[in-house]
Amino acid sequence: MATPEQPAGPAVVREAPGGSTMQAIILDGFGGLDALTYAEVPKPLPRHGEVVIRVKGFGINHAEMHMRRGEWAEAAEISGIECVGIVDSCPGGEFPVGAKVAALMGGLGRTINGSYAQFTRVRVGNVALIESDLSWDRLAALPETYATAWTSLFRNLNLTAGQTIVIRGATSSFGQAAVKLAVEAGARVIATTRSRERFGLLESLGAARAEREVPDLGSRIAEAKRIDAVLDELSSRRQRRTDQPKLGIQCSRYRSHSRGREVDVGVEQHGLCVGVVLLQRRCRQRLVVAGNLTRMSAVTLSTP
Repeated sequence: MATPEQPAGPAVVREAPGGSTMQAIILDGFGGLDALTYAEVPKPLPRHGEVVIRVKGFGINHAEMHMRRGEWAEAAEISGIECVGIVDSCPGGEFPVGAKVAALMGGLGRTINGSYAQFTRVRVGNVALIESDLSWDRLAALPETYATAWTSLFRNLNLTAGQTIVIRGATSSFGQAAVKLAVEAGARVIATTRSRERFGLLESLGAARAEREVPDLGSRIAEAKRIDAVLDELSSRRQRRTDQPKLGIQCSRYRSHSRGREVDVGVEQHGLCVGVVLLQRRCRQRLVVAGNLTRMSAVTLSTP
């Protein structure tokens, strides 16, 4: 597999000078954290089909680390692939000014300027209204993690109440989100972790049972041949480690003798992160938030 050509530097796309400005964290070249610097840049102007958001907070993702290092084929000067905030303008009227919203993907931080700024501009189809009283810092940790978990469970795996699912790597932020969503939907969750000390956490989230992640996991799960679905976040690590065998549970939709489905999340190849499960367009859907949050990173901006 050929590795895509790496860019010489972040793509700089700004509005013409002379208008309103904003503070942003920009990539001053590629490198470590010292490549992130504060700068005053033009505020994004309103466009039909897009929403200008006053950013109140944003989550921090591994994708931004790869962009900052120049390891992806594309990277914008202003990073950040998700945010929560307040609608500043929406020429098409799809969202009212002042509405509380979440936004993610759609090229944010990669092909267009992202959320590390006081304002960002996002396509309408990548914005969702929020109904929640959670603080901005907690809301900021949700969009990418929960949207990917929701898409994996209910759009890719078609998980329904009463089904049994194995969620691997369940103590990560993504794994915990998947456990919560699956339990809320009425599914029976078997969650895995490498540490027995984390069993209590997974059970407190509603998992019916926790299992230790071991090479012969399939032989340790009594109902292995009756699993309806598997959500596997450990695939990226298997790509780099030949000592970690496959799960061994008859669940994959690619096996004709099995009735289940499997989704692998976050495969990495040649240093480039390839998301097997991608958020699909959820135009104008509402994001309803509930429950507790643990181990999720976010940044809250002190914008008025």
